[in-house]
Amino acid sequence: MHTNENTIAIHFTERCNLRCPLCYLKKNPRVIPYKYVQKAMELFHPEYIVAFGGEAILVPDLLKRFHRDYPDVGIILHTNGTIFNTAIFDICYSIYLTIESFFYKYNKQHRNMSYAQYKVFLKTIQYCKDKIECIHNIYPTENDPAFFPMARLAGIRYNVYPMISAARDCDGSSLAVKQYLKPIPCVLTNPKIRILVDGTVTRDMTGHYNICHIDEYHEGMDRLVPIAEKCKACKKYKRCFSANMFPHFCKIVLDTIDYSPAFCHYV
Repeated sequence: MHTNENTIAIHFTERCNLRCPLCYLKKNPRVIPYKYVQKAMELFHPEYIVAFGGEAILVPDLLKRFHRDYPDVGIILHTNGTIFNTAIFDICYSIYLTIESFFYKYNKQHRNMSYAQYKVFLKTIQYCKDKIECIHNIYPTENDPAFFPMARLAGIRYNVYPMISAARDCDGSSLAVKQYLKPIPCVLTNPKIRILVDGTVTRDMTGHYNICHIDEYHEGMDRLVPIAEKCKACKKYKRCFSANMFPHFCKIVLDTIDYSPAFCHYV
């Protein structure tokens, strides 16, 4: 089983074939030098790696090389599902498919996806059904009222990531999100180690709270992402979905407002 302790994320590329409006990445063709990947494996000895992007499947030769060099390390592929590559799917331990809806009319609102890409996306779901471990969806019933029934009909395991924003409510979808979020029976966990394309070692996918460059890293170095004082003082602190997943994102929002935003009510 992969956890934040036995897994690292490697950002193989910043390239992506979609331009989603909520994505924090800028358009950039950068690809991680393979020597940084090798260094990360030497330093951290992970049992699993998350192949992250951009869209990691855009650099298939790099993923195949990794699998040849580290055949016992499980590859967890993050993908939007619009690039069909069975050679990559077959070497993956599991697949995290980002999705807003099973229907084109809803999906295109958030994914800038063409109809041709949507058909590939459906083909990916069918081929990878047994490997899809969870589907990341921000506000499923707001984007697509039939999201959960469709996921069950497709036989796909799913989970939901809460949106961290200053919104006071989410048009009634907060109850639905709360209903389907899986319980997190632990105190706040530190996000996993990530290696960005430029070799930065961090626990923050946006690259603001960084540890160092991988060439400078040595055992014991770390930089925890910050946690808001409001979170620490909250009685629901130990079982908060939002703060468990994105403590530093919560802090950014909570430090600038004087009310409880929608994501505080998912507990």
